[in-house]
Amino acid sequence: MTQERLTYAVPGWLAGAFAAGSVAAFAVATTTDTAGRFLFVVLGLVAAVEALRAVLLRPTIRADAGGIEVVTGVRRERHPWTAVAAVGTLEPPADGARLRRRANAVEVDLRERLLVVPGYRLGAPVAEVASELTRLLTPRS
Repeated sequence: MTQERLTYAVPGWLAGAFAAGSVAAFAVATTTDTAGRFLFVVLGLVAAVEALRAVLLRPTIRADAGGIEVVTGVRRERHPWTAVAAVGTLEPPADGARLRRRANAVEVDLRERLLVVPGYRLGAPVAEVASELTRLLTPRS
């Protein structure tokens, strides 16, 4: 019997878009005044870091019967399912009624803290990811 393993990562095209955006921002920085140069250099650095994260820290979430591994910042954290209280979503409301909740993310409740993974880093709809992770969590609760 094979053990089920789920993985979710930044899509390759998005990592490429971050890299291209970084190059474009640095190119524009060479043609602007001092204030604009500063802003475009910062934008280029942020895009470059995100591109590197997307390539070097793959996948963003890995889960199996033993637990869940999540990339937070620039490190990986492994947690057994017994440490996870719940997995949920933080999705924008369909009707726009609740203005406070605008994120598109998966939340992993570790009881003492909450891990929030942005939807663009998953390569799949957040509701689907949360559902699959909850399915793995449920027998362990």
